[in-house]
Amino acid sequence: MADKRKFTYEILQNLMHAKKASILVEAESSKRVITESDINGLKDGQELILSKGDIITPLAKDRLKQRKITLIVK
Repeated sequence: MADKRKFTYEILQNLMHAKKASILVEAESSKRVITESDINGLKDGQELILSKGDIITPLAKDRLKQRKITLIVK
């Protein structure tokens, strides 16, 4: 799980330079848990694209709303 989190963090860091980049977080074969710390790596107004079955903590959902980050589930 730590490797997945590090990989996701590195992807987010590379994409943060785009003003309104869409962020794709891919789950491999299991459900992924998105936390507040994952959301803190995004810029306000970005999109977060997740796979069906991914889990978002209540605090992460609050941060999405506060920072006007659009959640898209594919």
